[in-house]
Amino acid sequence: MGSTATTSSLKILTVGSALGSIRELFAKVKGINAKHGKFDFVLCVGDFFGPVKEGEDGGDVADLLEAPLTCYIMQGELPLPQVVIDKFAKTGGEICLNVFLLSKSAVFTTAEGLRIACLGGIYEPSIFEGSELPHGFSSPYFTSQTVSKLLSNTVAKPGSAGSSLASIMSNASASSLVDIIISHTWPSSVTAFSSVPLPSPDLARAGAPPVDDVIRKIKPRYIFSSAGGAFWEREPFVWGDEEGRISRFIGLGAFGAEPSPGGKKQRPGHLLRDCPTTHQVGDTGGRKPREGYVCRACGSEAHYLDDCPVITERRQGAPERRRGPPKEIAPDECWFCLSNPALAKHLIVAIGEECYVTLPKGQLVPTHAREQHPDARLSNVPGGGHVLIVPIAHFTTLSSIPDDLRGSVEKEIQTIKTALRASYAKHGAVPIFFEVGRLSAKGGHAHIQVIPVPQSLADKVEQAFLDEGQRLGAEFTVEEPDAPVPGQEAGSYFRAELPDARRLVHWMREGVPFSVQFGRQVLAYLMRLEDRVDWKACMQSEEEDIADVQAFKTAFAPFSPLT
Repeated sequence: MGSTATTSSLKILTVGSALGSIRELFAKVKGINAKHGKFDFVLCVGDFFGPVKEGEDGGDVADLLEAPLTCYIMQGELPLPQVVIDKFAKTGGEICLNVFLLSKSAVFTTAEGLRIACLGGIYEPSIFEGSELPHGFSSPYFTSQTVSKLLSNTVAKPGSAGSSLASIMSNASASSLVDIIISHTWPSSVTAFSSVPLPSPDLARAGAPPVDDVIRKIKPRYIFSSAGGAFWEREPFVWGDEEGRISRFIGLGAFGAEPSPGGKKQRPGHLLRDCPTTHQVGDTGGRKPREGYVCRACGSEAHYLDDCPVITERRQGAPERRRGPPKEIAPDECWFCLSNPALAKHLIVAIGEECYVTLPKGQLVPTHAREQHPDARLSNVPGGGHVLIVPIAHFTTLSSIPDDLRGSVEKEIQTIKTALRASYAKHGAVPIFFEVGRLSAKGGHAHIQVIPVPQSLADKVEQAFLDEGQRLGAEFTVEEPDAPVPGQEAGSYFRAELPDARRLVHWMREGVPFSVQFGRQVLAYLMRLEDRVDWKACMQSEEEDIADVQAFKTAFAPFSPLT
C-alpha cells in the first residue's frame, strides 16, 4: 500500500464474532500483535458476547476482560448481557480497560482522522418499518430510526438537524464519507456482479436493503460484516461519482464458532496494514497484489492498476471529458447471433422465421446428477426444459424492436410460449418466462429465459419474486395479460410472466445495481437449487448438452410450431 512519510497511517486488526470466546480471542490478538504489530486497535465485528442463558446477566465483565490493546466492540445478532448494557449507560461506552462498546448507530473519528461507522443489530422488515424509536441493546434489531440516526451522524451539515431519513439524505455534505463501516448484516446487493464464489449459497440472501442505502450514502473504503460466519472478500468496486473512490467488502468468519463437520474453521480476521488516514494517491486499501503482478502503467509490483499514482495523477490533470457510448458488439461477435461462427449451435432446439429456441449453457435444472439434489423440487420435463427464446435479428431488448418489425416477432414468441406451455403441462410443469432488458447493454441480444417449475409450485412463484425483490429493494408493478408492453422509452426493466399470464415488472433505476441473474436466483431458491444460481458452475460437457437437447427435442416436437 502506497504511503508517504508525511501521511499518518494506522494498522488495524478486524475479527469476526467472538461468541463469548473472549479470553481466547485476546490471547490470539496478543500473539498477532507481537508477531505483526504494533496494531493501533482492534475492531471486533458481530457478536462479541455469546448467548445469555435464562437467569444470567452476563457476570462481572470487568473481571472477565483483559484486553491487550484498544478494542471496539458492537452488537451483532444477539441481545447484549444486562451487565454490559448497564455499564454502557454508566460510562457511555467503556466496558472495561481498553474495551469500548459502540452504539448501534455510532460514527466516530480517531485521533489520526480515520472515520469509522457502526450499524449494530439485525434486519427484520416489519420491525424496521414499524418502530418509531431506535431499539436498544436489549433488542437484536435495528430500525429505520437507527439508520436515520447513523446517517445524521455522517451527512448532516454543521448546525442542521434532520427530522426524517429523507431530509437527512437531502442535506448531505462532503462529510458523509467514512473510511470504515462495521456491521453484522451484509448489504443485500454486495454479491451482485462478483465472480468470487461464495462459501455458502445462503450468503447470497444474507443481506438487507437498508444496509445498501447506508453504503451508497457514506461510500466507505472498507465494509466489514460478520453475518453468516464465513470469510468472503469480493472484488473492489468503484464509485463513479467520487473521483474513483474504491470500496472493498470483507465478510468475516466467526472466531468463536466451531468448524463444520468435516470442514475447516473459517478465517475470522483481516489485517489492514498501514491504513492511511486520508485517501491518498497510490492507496491500495490494504490489498497486496498477488505474486507476479506488475502494474502496466508504471511497472510497480506494489499496487494494482486502479491504485496506481501515475493513473491517478493523469486523471486529476486531464480535462474533464464526456465518455462516449459503450462499444457496440457486432453480430459476428454476439453470443446469440446465428451469424457468429462461435455460437453454440449444438444447443439449438428449433429455428423459426423470427426466433429460435435453444438450451442455455449451464441450465438451472440438473439432468445428469439429480441424485445430488435429493431435496430439490424439480419438474420432469425431458432434457431439463430450461430454454431461451431468442429473436434472430440483433436487438438489445424486446422493447427496442422497431414498431414495423415488432408485430411479427411478438406473434412468433407468443406461438412458441403456447407450445411450451402445452409441452410442459404433459410433464406436470408450468413455464416461467422472464427477460432482463438493459437499454445500456450495447452488446446484449434480447432473449427470454424459460424455466419449468412443478405444477405444485405454480401458486408460489409470484410470492417468491416479491419476497426476493423486497429483500433486494426491487419494487414490482403488475401488468395484466392483455396489457400492452411499453416501448424502450419506458427504460430498462426486468419482466417475469407468471403461470396465469400476468406479468411482474421491475423498472430499473439509474445507478442502482440489479443482477442479471435475479430471475434464475428466485427460481433456484424456490426449487431448492441454491448451489445452481451461477450458470458457470452448472456447465456440462458437450456430450451431456447434446443428450439434453435430443431429449427435449423429442418431447417438444409434437407441440413445436418451428422447424
